[in-house]
Amino acid sequence: MNTLPQKQFKRMKREVEEETVRGIGYFEGILEHIPSYPLSEAVKELALAGWITPHTDVVDVQNMIVTESIKWMNYQDFKEVAPYLFSYPREQREKDLLVQPVKISREYFEELQANAEELFHLKQDLLQVNNQLDAKIKELEMDQLPNGDQVIGVDPESEEVLLLRTPENAQIEEWEVRKDGLITDYRSNLSEYAQIVDTLLEMENPEIDMILYEEVINYSKKTWPDSEPIQLPENIKELLNQEGKLDPSYYQIAQFETLKQAYIYGMISPSFQEYFPHYSDFVRNCVEDREQYEFFNYRTEAVSLAQEILVPRLGDINQILGTNNQELIVQEVVGYSQGESWELAYLRDTKTEDRESVRFYLESEIGAWYKGSLTELAVIRFDDIDLDKGFNGHQEAVYHIDENLLVHDKLKQAQLHIPDLKRFVEAEELEREQTQDIVAEKEDPEFSL
Repeated sequence: MNTLPQKQFKRMKREVEEETVRGIGYFEGILEHIPSYPLSEAVKELALAGWITPHTDVVDVQNMIVTESIKWMNYQDFKEVAPYLFSYPREQREKDLLVQPVKISREYFEELQANAEELFHLKQDLLQVNNQLDAKIKELEMDQLPNGDQVIGVDPESEEVLLLRTPENAQIEEWEVRKDGLITDYRSNLSEYAQIVDTLLEMENPEIDMILYEEVINYSKKTWPDSEPIQLPENIKELLNQEGKLDPSYYQIAQFETLKQAYIYGMISPSFQEYFPHYSDFVRNCVEDREQYEFFNYRTEAVSLAQEILVPRLGDINQILGTNNQELIVQEVVGYSQGESWELAYLRDTKTEDRESVRFYLESEIGAWYKGSLTELAVIRFDDIDLDKGFNGHQEAVYHIDENLLVHDKLKQAQLHIPDLKRFVEAEELEREQTQDIVAEKEDPEFSL
């Protein structure tokens, strides 16, 4: 079982992505431990990029496959592959033991012992005093780490501390915060809105397709009034000719401002009504007719006009999605640089996910990850911090939060957004409570000398 700290694994993975495995080196047998999913993605990436030619050396091919596979690998699978990298600690590889503890100060321990004995002068159970002292030691030792991490809370009952890491030390990967409903992906070549429209088209929902394609057809006319007019397709004109109930001198050359206008006119004809009982049927016919005779690709056009056609119709699209207990949420996140922003999108399950929680997730978790301010709150047991060996890397739980939300009263702000943390108290408050309890016990006649 691997026992290296999580951030060390993350650092090793990032090194492979930046330097490639050829620059780091690896042992034979690594390919046997790579799961099929990253291996498939790696092969696909190499094929699409054209990096392999008939002249590429076999060794170079293997290096590229291993490197690209590791890029796609999740944290748990990377832990199994990491021992085959030269950058993996030798002692760890041989013994599977922690070899790089975080050193703590023996001076703090000795000083706190002396101060505690001088302050408390307890006659009761010495074990209780030692436990209180141990909590105090752990708080100070963790608070004095030179890397910027800070203990912001202590739970004496469960004997755990709450450690706030800096974003630099947290080194959070995108896969750690991605949820199934998240649509936008920073790695995509498409814009955020284009990714949203592409996802909607992938659903193959006729009503949603109708909205998007209708907007494509209407867009040119709305943007450039003198552009090619909206007319009835030739197959519909032929249908009206056969029926002979409408004036051909009008519908043969009629120009409409919107596709809806053309449909309303056509509904005068009984044959038209029978052939197109729903507006979506008429829109689909117009799309297929133009794609067939003019080689026009509506899907490509819808993706390219994503923002223009999605924004005015988001409410209509959500009405359709609502019948399947879904809602499309688009949240703008503003970056630190002037003009920097992202339109993040999420497909919410209305039965299991709260709208405000999703917006908070997009703004303060994914958005914070984009901006580089996302960090970790780690719950660590006292037993995992050894006076001689330091912190062994084991964490009971990890929560993600935007560092910018914790400017003042860090613990209170963290508890406001993460209710699971309400059991923690500030170390100073705990120390005061313990001191008051001890003073009260000293003044009790039952314990007087």
